[in-house]
Order: sequence, then structure tokens, then C-alpha cells
Amino acid sequence: DDAIAHFTKALELNPANTSARSNLGAVLAQAGRTGEAIPYLRDAAAERPRDADAQTNLGLALALARQFDEAIRCLQEAVTASPDSSEYRFNLGRVLVDAGHFAEAIPHFEQAVRLSHGREPQILDMLAGAYAGTGRFLEAAQAARQALEVAGQSNPQFLDTLKSRISYYESRIPKVKQ
Repeated sequence: DDAIAHFTKALELNPANTSARSNLGAVLAQAGRTGEAIPYLRDAAAERPRDADAQTNLGLALALARQFDEAIRCLQEAVTASPDSSEYRFNLGRVLVDAGHFAEAIPHFEQAVRLSHGREPQILDMLAGAYAGTGRFLEAAQAARQALEVAGQSNPQFLDTLKSRISYYESRIPKVKQ
């Protein structure tokens, strides 16, 4: 609430402050007030159409509101503006998965893995899920194993989730009959 009050005050002092508008929208969305956030984020994204952060903030809020087509367009704009960002590609892939477009998400996750040098377990986990969503269970198991390896001992609950997913993916790999 402090951040919301701060950015609201900044806008009262200077209604043309695009950064304050974008930041207010972002904190409203994080607070679960997506309906209130979207107009601020739309204004900021319209004023800064090539700004990857503005497009991402709007795209993620739209995804929370389940407005996937527009969310995907915004996140594609963010990737176009900053194609070497693993974060923007991850966000686009995540929303594509949420919208049920697993095959379209895979290249974005694969590129995010390359850009992050394979060091982000959440990206690898989402890549595994996208592979599984397209029936590519061998690749899903491999990506999940890599996520488990990279995750180290960071979060025991996440590690248990990865182990469960690996077991599931491996159980779905077709067995070759001799």
C-alpha cells in the first residue's frame, strides 16, 4: 500500500509522469488489483510502445485478467524490443503456456535457456512443461533433470516438485519393444 500511495501521489503532482503511471499499474497488478492496474499500464505502454518493461507490465496484467491474445501481443513487443532478454522470452513463453499454446512457447523457453546459460531452474522447468504439453516426454524429462541439477539445494519444495515431474515425464516415455 505504501508503493501505491507513493505512485498515486507522484501522479497527482505530475499527471504526465509515464514512469509513475507504469509503476502504479505494476504495483496494483502485484496487489491483485488487475482491473485497476490495466488502464494505467495501457497508458504507459501507449506512450512508450518500444519500451520492453512497459509492454511486459501490461502483458502480464492482461494475462492475469485472462486476456491472452492481447497479453501475447504485448509480450511479443517486449521480445522484439529486447530479443536478448531471457526474462522477456520467459514471460512470453509462460503466457503462451497459460493460453494453451505449448508448441509456440517452446522456442521462447529454449532461447531463454540459451540466454541464461542454462542456469535458471524455473526456465528449464517451464520448458519441460511445454515439452510435456506437446507430448515430447523424453525432452521434458531431460529439461526437468537439468532444472533439478541447476536448482541445487535452494528450495526443498521445488526440488520435490521437480522430482515428481521427472517421474511423471519418464512414465510417459513410450517403451521400445524388442
